[in-house]
Amino acid sequence: REIQPVVDALRAAGVVIKSMRPHRPSLEDLFMQAVTDPTTGQTLKPGASREPRKNNATNPNGEASS
Repeated sequence: REIQPVVDALRAAGVVIKSMRPHRPSLEDLFMQAVTDPTTGQTLKPGASREPRKNNATNPNGEASS
C-alpha cells in the first residue's frame, strides 16, 4: 500500500508524526489468509483447493474416463 499520500495529508493538516514502522503480518495471519476463502470468509477444509475441480476426469493416458 502507498503510505506517502497519507503522510502528506497528515503533515498538511499540521499533524506531527513522531515515528513510523512497517507492519508485517504474523505467521498465523499468513496461515489464516491461506486457509480462508476470500469470497465467503469461511475456513477451507483440509486439502481443499481454491480452484473448483472440473468433472472432466481423464486417466493417465489423457483419455476421458467413463
